[in-house]
Amino acid sequence: MFSISKSEQSYIATSLSSEKPLRADGRDLLEYRPIHVECGVAPLANGSGRAIVGVGDDTTEVLVAGKLEVEDTEEELQESGEATNGRLTCYVSCTSAAYPYHTNNQLEDLSSDLSSTLFQLLSSSAFLLPDTASNNSQLSIIPQRKHWHLTLEAVIICDSGNVVDALFIAARAALWDLRIPKTRSLEYRGPQTQTMDIDQGPGHDAFKTVADKKESTHVIDFELEDNWDDGVPLEDREALPVCVTLNLLPSKHFLDASLQEERSAPLKLHLAFSFTSSALSSSKAQEMTGPMTRPPPPPDSIRNPPNAVLQGMRLSGSGDLPIGYIRSLLKDGESYARSLAYALNSKLREDDRKRASEL
Repeated sequence: MFSISKSEQSYIATSLSSEKPLRADGRDLLEYRPIHVECGVAPLANGSGRAIVGVGDDTTEVLVAGKLEVEDTEEELQESGEATNGRLTCYVSCTSAAYPYHTNNQLEDLSSDLSSTLFQLLSSSAFLLPDTASNNSQLSIIPQRKHWHLTLEAVIICDSGNVVDALFIAARAALWDLRIPKTRSLEYRGPQTQTMDIDQGPGHDAFKTVADKKESTHVIDFELEDNWDDGVPLEDREALPVCVTLNLLPSKHFLDASLQEERSAPLKLHLAFSFTSSALSSSKAQEMTGPMTRPPPPPDSIRNPPNAVLQGMRLSGSGDLPIGYIRSLLKDGESYARSLAYALNSKLREDDRKRASEL
C-alpha cells in the first residue's frame, strides 16, 4: 500500500494549513487538476464514459460501462417480496496496475467499498429509480411485469488521488451516454363477459344474467422496435448527481487531493448533489472543447437557487468531525458541486453536438 513517512505527512499538512497554502503542483486549495471526460468509449455497451483527472504521470483514470438486461418483475416479487420498476447494480474493479502495493484482499475490500459508495449515492436519484409505488420509472418496460436491469461496471485504471470524484464523473458520463432500447407492447385481446344483477322483488333471490360481451386488452409481453439500436437517452440527464470530496484539515478543507495529500489529510467528506436542469441551463452554456481545468462558476443568476438536492454524504478516514462544522461544509460542498455539474454538462452537451454533426 502506498505510504509516506510521518515527517512528510506533517510537512504537507503544515503547507496546506498555512496562511498562504502551498501545494506541490501549485494549485489553489479549491482548484481541480485538468479534467478530461468523454462518452461512447465502449461500443458494445448501452452507455459508457471515461474520466481522466490530471495530466502526465499524475493522473486518475476511470472507465465505466453500462449494460441493460430485461428482468421479470413478477419473479423478483416472488423472490424478494418487493416489486420494482427498474434495478441498478454497481461493480467497481480495482486493478493491480492502479494499486501495485495492495494485496488481493485489500483490492477486494477497496472494490467493495467503492461499489457500495457508487450504488448508494446513485440509487437515491428519484428520476432514475423512483419508489416502488410509482410506475413512471425510465427503466420500466411493462409496469409491474418487466423492467430493465442497469448494471454499471467500473474499472480503476490509474489512481493518483481523488478516485471517488473521478469515479462519479465517469459514471455520470456513462449515464449521459446511456440509450434505453425502444420497445412496443404486445397485447392480448380476449372476450370479457359483463354481468348484471336482476332483482325480481321480495321473496326472490337476485340472479345474474349476461348483459353483453366486450373485448378486454392485456399487455402480456413486448418487442424491440425496428430502430431499437438508436435508443432513448435518460430524461433530465443534467440532474444526474455529481460528487465532490472535501479533504478536511483542522482549520480548512481542499479539493482534488493527490495521493500524498490524501495521506496527510486522512479525513474526507464525500457529498453527492443533484440540481434541476433549469438551474444549470437557464443561461447559455459555456463552450468547452478541451480538457476542463478549474470548473467555471455558474452565472450569478443561477448560483444559489433553492433547488439543490443532497443525494447522500459519507465520511471516511480517521478522525472526528465536529457536528457544528457540517452545516458550513454542506453549503460549501453544494457550491463546488454546482460549479462542477455546470462544467460537466457544458462539456457533454458540446460532445453531443459534435457527434450529431458527424453523422
